[in-house]
Amino acid sequence: GGSIATATATIGTGFVSLTWTAGDDTATSYEIKRKTGTDGTYSVVGTTSTTTSFSDTTGFTDGTSYSYQVFAKNANGTATGSNVVTVTYE
Repeated sequence: GGSIATATATIGTGFVSLTWTAGDDTATSYEIKRKTGTDGTYSVVGTTSTTTSFSDTTGFTDGTSYSYQVFAKNANGTATGSNVVTVTYE
């Protein structure tokens, strides 16, 4: 349940900050997934309540790309994920 309009990412020193816009107001939580490199698989790196931002501080390697996708959830289940946001950590 719920939806997400757009997700964006910003790289900082030791973290990647994600923000997104709720597509509607039915989400009760959000699940953030991350994939390392092009061949990795997505795994959950965090959840938030109704906050539309998340800071990932989980071990980064310089020169490696990380892809993120945010999923809105509610009592009806998990919605289709947001756009994929890919950053290269430097």
